[in-house]
Amino acid sequence: MGKKIALVWLAVFVISSAFIIIFGAGMVENIRYRGSKQFEVAEIENWQVEHDEGPDSEGIYTITYKNTIREIAPGGDFLMFYIYHGDVYTYVNDVLMYSMVMDKTNTLFDTVSGDTWHAVFLEEKYENCEIKVVVKTHYSSYLKYVPDFYFGDRTNIVRDEFARGAIGLILSIAILVVGIVIIAYSLIVRKSRSIAYSILYLGVFAVLLSVWFIINMPVINMVFDNGTTLTYVSYLILGAIAVPFILFEKSIVNDVYDRFLNGLAIACIVVQFAVVIMQIANIMDMKESLLFTHISMGCAIVGVIVVLMLNLKRSGLKNITFMNKVNLVSGIATAAGVAADMLYYYMDPKDGKSYIFTKGAFLIYIIVLCYNSMRATQRLMKKGREANKLEKLAYIDELTGVFNRAACNDFMMNLNLDEDEYTIIMFDLNNLKQCNDTFGHNMGDIYILSCAEAIRESFFEVGNCYRIGGDEFCVIGRNISDETIDNCYCMLEANIKMYNMEHPEMHMSVAYGHAKYDPQLDDDLKDTRGRADKLMYKKKMEIKGIHGKLQAL
Repeated sequence: MGKKIALVWLAVFVISSAFIIIFGAGMVENIRYRGSKQFEVAEIENWQVEHDEGPDSEGIYTITYKNTIREIAPGGDFLMFYIYHGDVYTYVNDVLMYSMVMDKTNTLFDTVSGDTWHAVFLEEKYENCEIKVVVKTHYSSYLKYVPDFYFGDRTNIVRDEFARGAIGLILSIAILVVGIVIIAYSLIVRKSRSIAYSILYLGVFAVLLSVWFIINMPVINMVFDNGTTLTYVSYLILGAIAVPFILFEKSIVNDVYDRFLNGLAIACIVVQFAVVIMQIANIMDMKESLLFTHISMGCAIVGVIVVLMLNLKRSGLKNITFMNKVNLVSGIATAAGVAADMLYYYMDPKDGKSYIFTKGAFLIYIIVLCYNSMRATQRLMKKGREANKLEKLAYIDELTGVFNRAACNDFMMNLNLDEDEYTIIMFDLNNLKQCNDTFGHNMGDIYILSCAEAIRESFFEVGNCYRIGGDEFCVIGRNISDETIDNCYCMLEANIKMYNMEHPEMHMSVAYGHAKYDPQLDDDLKDTRGRADKLMYKKKMEIKGIHGKLQAL
């Protein structure tokens, strides 16, 4: 069920992202700029703020910021400021110098312009003139918002902005790197599917979280000149983050909570899908429906914490795994950080996007869970290797290294005799008793091993070799012609001849015979093996007869 939910979530996320990127990126043409948009800046305070008591007939609020630029460097300076979700007009002495306006002819993305840096070039002649910045927005929450205004040198503003966001950027990049490492590790251990999926969910969660942190940093908007697309991608990622997180938690708690966590993940997918549909249908902008996303995230976090606590109660503190203990403690601490940052965001949208505590808490949380997941994976993989080794030993003949009788029987039971034609070739070692009586059982073992190598080397293209008795071997071939088998017989005779020339004291002799499965004669391959065994015995008698005549001569 978890994999199906992950696939549905991935489909919704990819389709939504493709829509936003294709159409949203195209909407950059819907943002009309007038005037300069370069980045040269330092700080101006004491702005006079004015705003209307309510929205106009179109539901738009207007906020006006007024100030006087006292000094402008020779050659001009730049006024730079960061605005959230609004059309911007900049006037000097009531003359429009710069504007950024969403194209109202397209209603799909006409509400949210995104988080955008604005830069207005002011010549020296505008010194001591009144500058007025007018912002028109659909959101009343920004009526008390006063952006930071910078004026002057480009290098200083870029450096200062990077310095302000350095800690957050470093933490975000660290989470991204950890996430990529986790995903890569999950691909390495993909043979252990349940373990790999668990770690993969954690890695995807870390990558999405870090990307969301990064694209919400003002300094990123400095270098990426399409705030609209960044904003909508941010909303999509925020809605998608909860699902891999829930699926990871589901993989480490008791199975009794699977249905609840599956339902929680499905609910988050439904909310994400509904948010995108409302945006496409122009019912509600993704910025306006952000509250639904936050509620779904909050429910997901609370739901996971409740499950972790119930899991703790069910298992008992003494019996619960260290992984679940760390998960619970880290989860509660991280949830507190997320709640605090969400509250701060609604109280102050301007400064509420640093998420420093959340970033630090999540980084520690992900690293600790990653470390414990990898340790658990290594332990399970070690047990798996030991189990595979034991299973392999159960099907391998200790002396010769070829498959044993149990492996042969299991192989024959799992074949579909209606789809392919199967041939069984039987082998019997002559002279084994004579070798044991003359040279001892150690030399007898060497004789058996040498014969097995000759058979395996001669018939390796036909199929696997099985030792099914003390001196009996067989090979099972699929869709093999009689000509191919005859060629293999010739190769076996050549290998036997070569061996006898090198070891004249031990005369190697192998009898063989084969039969193809015939549904009119055989109920199963055991019957086929019985017919092949009779033909092999006939060959054995022929060899003994020839050998007896040679001894008489």
